[in-house]
Amino acid sequence: MLLLSLFFDRLFCRYLCPMGAFLGILNKIGLYRIIMEKSSCINCKKCSNICPVKIDVANIEKVTSSECINCMECITICPTNKKTLKPSILNKNFNPYYISHFWSFNLFWDN
Repeated sequence: MLLLSLFFDRLFCRYLCPMGAFLGILNKIGLYRIIMEKSSCINCKKCSNICPVKIDVANIEKVTSSECINCMECITICPTNKKTLKPSILNKNFNPYYISHFWSFNLFWDN
C-alpha cells in the first residue's frame, strides 16, 4: 500500500477509506454544492490549485464530484470576495462563514 501511494495521489482516501465512501454517497444525493458564477470569475485558477482532492473547480459550473470533501478551500481562496464560488444547500446560496460556523458548532461541540 505504501509503495502504491508513491504512484497514486490519496490512494487510501479515494479507494479504501469508509468515510470517503460515505461522503461520496452524500455528494451524489446533492444536498450541498459549490456553484460558480462564470461572469465574475477572473480565471486565476487558485480554486483548482488549492483543492486537496484535485478537482478542477475553475472549469466547472457546479462541483458535483463524489471526491469533494466540502472543505471550502476553493471558496476561501477566491480573490473575488466570495462572488464567484458560492456554497449552496438545496439550491439556496449561503454565506461560507455561516456554513462553516454551523458545521463546527453543531457537529463538534457537545451542548
